[in-house]
Amino acid sequence: MDDASDNDKVRIISSFMSLSPPGEFNEVFNDCRALVGNHELLSKAAANTISDYHMDQLTPCSVDGLSHKSLITHYNQLPDGRYYDPRGGVSFRFDHYKRETTDPQPMSPTSSPDSEALRAALDAAWGAYCIEHYRHGVAAVFDQSENNNQQSRQYIMCIEDHQFQSHNYWNGRWRGVWTLTCESGATRASLLGAVKVQVHYYEDGNVQLQANKEHQLSIPIENDCAVFAQAVVHAVRDAEASYQSSINENYKSMNDKTFKALRRHLPLTRSKIDWQKILSYRVASEISTKQQ
Repeated sequence: MDDASDNDKVRIISSFMSLSPPGEFNEVFNDCRALVGNHELLSKAAANTISDYHMDQLTPCSVDGLSHKSLITHYNQLPDGRYYDPRGGVSFRFDHYKRETTDPQPMSPTSSPDSEALRAALDAAWGAYCIEHYRHGVAAVFDQSENNNQQSRQYIMCIEDHQFQSHNYWNGRWRGVWTLTCESGATRASLLGAVKVQVHYYEDGNVQLQANKEHQLSIPIENDCAVFAQAVVHAVRDAEASYQSSINENYKSMNDKTFKALRRHLPLTRSKIDWQKILSYRVASEISTKQQ
């Protein structure tokens, strides 16, 4: 890496950090520090990467004064390093290096009352779904509709759940981002989902699972916000349950077929080779030859 230019080093280090497995950003950061040996280049690479990494990972965080956890995402980002929690009605500052929040301030919704009413209904149903199906999950719904735009409304529904088991040599994270779009005058809403699963296992080896699944659904629009929100969440529940089942089936198939096909086949004698016995024969043969 000594022959690479500074720009190439920043690009390479940024790539390493952006690909950090769940819960292991600090370890990758420290490895990059040892690799590049230049604090200035490391800081430049981190500045370009760490915030995007945390937002892409839907990083959960605690905010003073709120009983629930918030998410750090691209969808609730504000200027000057601040983020908005619509459920709690606050904005806050997030330190990407320390992963800590500071300076919570009251903030009112920027969308119309009707749009906020549907967001709140979705948030309630989405949060209940998260509690029921994700043991350590954090859920949030963000209104992405433009102010006073009556042509369409758009909401981003996020769920993050993770298990960091470094003492057992594995870490994993589930991320779900669902985009609900309601066009003015339409009878059905579009629901697009992107689910990502990433697991890293590194005891006596280094294995990573990265699985992605995209969904495209259509939901009948209801006048009652609570009824409509429940219909949306039920559709997500069915889609994610089906995806979880398919992952389990793939694991079973991998164990029963794929790994079995990778094993070394038995020789024509249909018995395992006794290498110790062959070694004994060889030693005996060498001794016999020397005696002759």
